[in-house]
Amino acid sequence: GQSPSWFTGADRPMQRVSWQDVMQFIDKVEQSQPGLALRLPTEAQWEYACRAGNSTPRYGEAHAVAWHRGNSGSASPIKQKQANAWGLYDMLGNVWEWCADWQYRYTPAAAVDPTGAAGGYNRVIRGGSWDDSATYVRAAFRFGSPPGARRTDLGFRLSRGAAPSPRSTERAELASRHRNGFSARSDGAAGQARSAGGGGSPKGPRAEETAQTKGTILSARAKREKDEP
Repeated sequence: GQSPSWFTGADRPMQRVSWQDVMQFIDKVEQSQPGLALRLPTEAQWEYACRAGNSTPRYGEAHAVAWHRGNSGSASPIKQKQANAWGLYDMLGNVWEWCADWQYRYTPAAAVDPTGAAGGYNRVIRGGSWDDSATYVRAAFRFGSPPGARRTDLGFRLSRGAAPSPRSTERAELASRHRNGFSARSDGAAGQARSAGGGGSPKGPRAEETAQTKGTILSARAKREKDEP
């Protein structure tokens, strides 16, 4: 169909895509190509893939690795900035990326493969965008957005594989709640991942959004890391 992106071009990440749009996109892909097991990564998996073994705020200097307010005025073509150690481009900046989790507060206890809260108001988005200060373009920075939001600085990156914990009824819940105008719960994500795009907060033209491929992410077992100052 027609791209909903405000900033168009074959090499630009898709924008103006809601979390609910992503779920519908995944369903359509699974119908046409069964067995791909596509899903959004969990927040922990996203950060694990972004860091690629690095414990610093970014995998390079901000201008070198990301498009942000200091060096861009729109969503930019992908793969123009430095990739991380695993060869993943645009994990930081350009567009925020949806995660599977509901937004929630971290607890002091360590956790392996956390999948977020059982419910909430906002879904987690990560990575920062072209319309944000470099302060937000960090591996550990956490933000959220309502699952129905569509913005010109928000896209997604898909993972592939089984979820860390099974949630077998979520697909049915999504279809039911979407028909009735409510936000739905999401699957987690594990294993290998393919990318699409990511986004930020609604300003000016950022009123609606969708999806596109940005690279390939390998997300295995993910440990939640402590946020940097």
